[in-house]
Amino acid sequence: MKNYLKNITLLLAAVSLSTIAAAHDFEVDGIYYNIYGINASVSCRGSYGTEYSNEYSGSVVIPETVTYNGVTYPVTAIGNQAFHGCGGLTSVIIPNSVISIGNSSFCNCKGLKSIEIPNSVTTIDNYAFESCYGLTNIIIGNSVTKINLMAFYGCSGITSIEIPNSVRYIGYEAFENCTNLASIVFPNSHIRICRDAFAKTGWYNNQPDGLVYAGRIAYKYKGNMPSGATITLQDSTLGIANEAFDNCTSLASIELPNTLISIGFYSFRNCSSLTSLDIPNSVSSIDYGAFMGCSNLSNIVIPNSVNSIESLAFDGTPWYNNQSDGLVYAGLVAYKYKGTMPSGSHITLKNGTKGIAGGAFYNCKGLTKVTIPNSVISINEYAFGLCTELTNVTIPNSVTVISNYAFRYCNNLKSIEIGNHVTEIGQLTFSGCTALHEVYSYSPIPPACYNEEVFSIYSANLHVPSSSLAAYFTSPCWRNFENISGDAIAPLEIVVSENDIELQLGEQFQLTATVKPNNASNKDVNWISTDKTVAIVDNGIVTAIAYGECDIIASCFGMQAICHVSVVNRIILDQQEAMLLPNHMLTLTPSAPSMPDGFTVTSSEPTVAAARVMNGKVQVVGIKEGTTTITVGSTDGTAIPATCLVTVYTELGDLNSDGFINISDVTALISFILTNEESLVTIKNADINHDGKINVSDVTMLISTILDN
Repeated sequence: MKNYLKNITLLLAAVSLSTIAAAHDFEVDGIYYNIYGINASVSCRGSYGTEYSNEYSGSVVIPETVTYNGVTYPVTAIGNQAFHGCGGLTSVIIPNSVISIGNSSFCNCKGLKSIEIPNSVTTIDNYAFESCYGLTNIIIGNSVTKINLMAFYGCSGITSIEIPNSVRYIGYEAFENCTNLASIVFPNSHIRICRDAFAKTGWYNNQPDGLVYAGRIAYKYKGNMPSGATITLQDSTLGIANEAFDNCTSLASIELPNTLISIGFYSFRNCSSLTSLDIPNSVSSIDYGAFMGCSNLSNIVIPNSVNSIESLAFDGTPWYNNQSDGLVYAGLVAYKYKGTMPSGSHITLKNGTKGIAGGAFYNCKGLTKVTIPNSVISINEYAFGLCTELTNVTIPNSVTVISNYAFRYCNNLKSIEIGNHVTEIGQLTFSGCTALHEVYSYSPIPPACYNEEVFSIYSANLHVPSSSLAAYFTSPCWRNFENISGDAIAPLEIVVSENDIELQLGEQFQLTATVKPNNASNKDVNWISTDKTVAIVDNGIVTAIAYGECDIIASCFGMQAICHVSVVNRIILDQQEAMLLPNHMLTLTPSAPSMPDGFTVTSSEPTVAAARVMNGKVQVVGIKEGTTTITVGSTDGTAIPATCLVTVYTELGDLNSDGFINISDVTALISFILTNEESLVTIKNADINHDGKINVSDVTMLISTILDN
């Protein structure tokens, strides 16, 4: 089965490459080139790479630059199949201008004895040196980060190799069948190592049974594992390679160190004896199917450090099977929507979400809208594939990579906004998005694209930053758009009119959201409530539904502004302020949306006014001049108290402050006028006629007032 799948893979790759390796654009000094924007790539001599009638032979020296029709081009790549099958090729000098070595570029060059890959090269692509049987010496430059699928497969003449510290990825079967490769110097850094990368090499064959390490990577368990085995990884382990413990059904437990960064593809698939797992806080990524089929793995601790999880990582485990329907989270990663999504669904990821797992919403045809917060770093493969009702997508500035097929066949997707930190867009990411009309890319540097087929339609309008217009015009993939304009201005901030509000049951409140800058390309605001049982929101209008607390979130381009809402049962008084004479009574009427069993009352200054509850009413009696706060609460504690500020004052003419106006006040006023002794009266109440003087006219008016009453 493995060989069958391998042959199918190779066949598909060959078909693909035969279409990619286009005929050359020009020839200079016997070397053929294709033009890519402002750069040149070395091309095959024939119409395609497997046409041998006009192949390269002998020694080839590739120049750093080449001039054609008066234009000088830097030579930055060795193109796909450029030297494929050139059996007569004996040596190649690659200049320091070359960045990438393409698919099958030297495949089956049996006469090639040695190769030095310069420090400028960052990628050695699929099958690059496959079946170069005569190759005995390889020097890999210290800038190479990727050694891709089967890059050196079957190079049986190689006996030793040093992998530089720059390498971060070694692809499937990269060195498989290098039967004489006995010495490998691995870097001390973190590398993702794929399945069978070193299978059937002298190095692997000479390893003893047990867990084999490739540098600081747990590469593969070799031999038969004893039943009930417990594995403890070395303290310095940085990664677990693809399929390292695949189908190790005897593995009962494993201890992972706090140095671990990644857990590879199928690394623990079908480890049916595993029951629990504690993933350390150092881990950031969990690859495809890592724990798939671990049929007894019910307890998994997934730390908040994990930001990337690929498809099916936990499928077939009791941990996943026991999750409720809806969006399942694995730590801070939106792992998968479980069950059938209702039609017309709007999914808002939790603030703080770090990643969207592979296939998280795959084939969720009910999904019409998704709000991605400005905390998400990665969107993995097939995350939204076949979401056929999704119409608009905003990818926030926090995202750096959009993986292969992430939005493939979203055939109603009309507009896309891509944040300014996206550096890479994978293979066929937006392929099949045939309704696409507007694309906004806010990155000043055009995101690198896996190939020219990231989009399947290029008639959409592409909006980019004005300062980057020229760069998008010449960048692979982006240059294919028919209409490119430099008018993309990213939203930078969103604020809401209130950060904290309190509502009574059934009450409404209008919130407004402001997106800055004012000339941002897209200022659409999405409103959501974190608990619709407490409060709902429609275009900023908040309606209190039930007692409790929730957040109303206004979002734009992944940014969020939050208003905290408290829906309360607060006692309401018919008066919040009142004035009262001594020996007079005031009645307050309390109410509440949900009436409590009874009311309580207190006075902050009981010597100024006394208060009591009588028959559901609050009675307040003034005692002396001053102010007091009357607080009305509930006997059962179910309602928030209310207050009324009461001012007790002495009425004009009540000169002795006894609460009554009578002949004793006249006597006091006359005594004051005759003696000017201030202790006899309350001065502010003695100027009866308000003329600024206290004299006999005030006595006359006071007597008149008494007689009138």
